[in-house]
Amino acid sequence: MSNNDNNIEKRSFEAFVNAIGSEIEQAQVRLISAANAQMLFHYWKMGNYILYHQNRQGWGGKVIKKLAQAIRFSYPEKKGYSVRNLAYMCQFARSYPLGALRSFIETDAKILAPSVQKITDEIQCLNNVSFTQEPLAQIPSSDNKEVTIVQEPLAQIQDVAQTVATVCRIPIEDIEKLFLASPVARINWASHVILLNSSLPLGVDYWYMKQSVEMGWSSNVLKMQIESKLFERQINSRKVNNFTATLPAPQSDLANYLLKDPYIFDLAGAKERADERDIEEQLVKHVTRYLLERCSTVPEAVEELGRLTISSNQTLTLADRAGRMAVVECNCQGMEVLEPEPGTDFVVATNSFHGVGMKRYNPALEDTVFSGLRYQVAKKALDDRWGEPVAFAQELLAGKFGFLCQYDRSKGMDTVWSSIYCLSSPGEIYRCEGNPSRQSFERDCRLKF
Repeated sequence: MSNNDNNIEKRSFEAFVNAIGSEIEQAQVRLISAANAQMLFHYWKMGNYILYHQNRQGWGGKVIKKLAQAIRFSYPEKKGYSVRNLAYMCQFARSYPLGALRSFIETDAKILAPSVQKITDEIQCLNNVSFTQEPLAQIPSSDNKEVTIVQEPLAQIQDVAQTVATVCRIPIEDIEKLFLASPVARINWASHVILLNSSLPLGVDYWYMKQSVEMGWSSNVLKMQIESKLFERQINSRKVNNFTATLPAPQSDLANYLLKDPYIFDLAGAKERADERDIEEQLVKHVTRYLLERCSTVPEAVEELGRLTISSNQTLTLADRAGRMAVVECNCQGMEVLEPEPGTDFVVATNSFHGVGMKRYNPALEDTVFSGLRYQVAKKALDDRWGEPVAFAQELLAGKFGFLCQYDRSKGMDTVWSSIYCLSSPGEIYRCEGNPSRQSFERDCRLKF
């Protein structure tokens, strides 16, 4: 080792490594944000192309279903072109025509130094502007003059980019620059779907887009903020946040979501080119957090799980605020959704598969954690249950109805913790640190759900 190596001071080297790590994280965000923006531009072009031909060819709404079927036949590995998603692409294009994109960019320039009054005025200005899809004979050019589109034979259907450029009378490169410069290109697709479903005025729509990037919101957080009317509350309380961020912070929920957004991976073909380990790191390693960020209901979570590539045996118990529940048993070869049996209001899951179609994938090993026994005990107890639900759940986990988690500690096995989530009273959680046959449950107020 040279003298120079010996002279490396620990604190300086740590700062050196931290700077490199920060650059890596920022590069990741820049890269995935650019990929996300291109995907959104692709969806916007697709929506405009479909709308244009629906009007021009006289096609009705059924063309979207036929298109989804055709794409699935030609590109079976692509999951982002369902009937539902294609319809959202059309709504996306209809909601943000070029005029709206220009107005967003102009508003960006006006509120570089925001104040409550300035933000309120600009949001109201956007709310008062109406942008609609023009009829085919009156599609506006870039200089706002009306141009007549000559009817072409059906055989002369052009490609997507060329058609969009022809309709807008602007080179596709200029359209792309305009789109990428707008806040529309800076949030993820799941957040756009939430905005589209919320039917907000254009100005309020713009405000939530800007805040999503500034605050690094995931789509679920965005939904919660819209439902709680954050915009109205902040304006009424005279609060102002910055509007200058164009990329989410590296450790924000939005950045973390973009790094594993399945729509981006699907469009890029990552599922086909990556090996099993890469796919698991991208989509499944944090499947619980992934589902919590993307989904608010059991049906949504089941649908998302159907799109993921699961590399090993997984059992997930799902429940939502509406009281719906399900157990999803899945692996790389199949998936089965177990819902409450008729006349019951519960589902049971242990460490092995119990679905008719999934039992064959259970490993041929000794059941050292007594999965089968625990399943039968829990199911019988729930069939015969009585009394207050939380007290019943505590007694069940404590082993009052038979063996559930009372392992022999002399064999190096024990229960580390247990939790009870009360769906009828959102936010009511009880936690036992240790084996519930020896430790008591305490109210846990750390997590809100």
